[in-house]
Amino acid sequence: QEKDQQMEQVRNAFLDMETGDPDDMMTLLLLLECPSIVLRGVTVYPGCPQQIGFVKGIIRKYNIADHYIPVGRYNENKGNVNIGNIRMFGSELGDWESLNGPGDGYGHQILANGLALYPDALVITGGPLGNIFELLELHEDIIIEKIYCQGGFAGINVMDAEDVLPKFEGKEYCPTYNFNGHLKGAYKMLESGNINEKYLISKDICHSVSWDNELQYLVYHCKIKHGDGLGTWPILYKAMEKYLRKKFKLLHDPLAACVAINPDIVTFRKVTLDRNGGGWGSKLDDDSNVHISVKYDIEQFYSTFLNVSVEEIKNLRNLYRQESPM
Repeated sequence: QEKDQQMEQVRNAFLDMETGDPDDMMTLLLLLECPSIVLRGVTVYPGCPQQIGFVKGIIRKYNIADHYIPVGRYNENKGNVNIGNIRMFGSELGDWESLNGPGDGYGHQILANGLALYPDALVITGGPLGNIFELLELHEDIIIEKIYCQGGFAGINVMDAEDVLPKFEGKEYCPTYNFNGHLKGAYKMLESGNINEKYLISKDICHSVSWDNELQYLVYHCKIKHGDGLGTWPILYKAMEKYLRKKFKLLHDPLAACVAINPDIVTFRKVTLDRNGGGWGSKLDDDSNVHISVKYDIEQFYSTFLNVSVEEIKNLRNLYRQESPM
């Protein structure tokens, strides 16, 4: 019943992404498969021909919708696809390199055209905000209802002490890759009156959520054991089986996408952000339309990521604890 209620509301969405890490492609796959999201367009930063081809290859292989998903670029002269992405997904994509090229236009055009058709669509970002900058700079009539950005830092001015990770203890400011990767875009997004509500999935929280042995167990029981799920899950499971022999994988962008699907995953606080010495920090501001994540519910995340009920996640986590060696 809980999942049925969540799936009743199907939302249009646009994804603004990069290709520098496997979790970028995980996010695209998650949104392509999600029953409560209709992906209307993808914009890539920077957007070189190889990046465009790889993203188009993913969409060609795993798009289950009956509509075309345009892919836009920011700057075709820069960028590349991380070798880890090619190793993890490339063998499943056939001749994806034949799709290399300029894509379907500039990212700002894809977003502007799409938002004109679907004005209530969510915008989800997982990279530097170049495409968002050009959208806001060049299309003054476009309004974004809600944007979910993976980026920003809450810090000790906003976080409760018990929720601060050891690596961030005492920190008011911290660099964040996506905001610093295109400063004009970050400032434009934060200051724009054309975005009604801005939700930041902060570095404080992103560094708490990972694909670890527990999530691998959940993926097996929810998506592999009974043969359900698309071909994406066996690929991810097999790849992460090798990855986990060395370390866990932080899930920055999948977390941001899951929060867009299910905002109950995190607790937000209204803030204003500023930048100091290369780092970003937050201060509480009840009048702001900028919301930053300060706490998360791991079971809500697992439920959304795997598209199963929270109750099933609770039961499987209990089994995992019983079966795992101490």
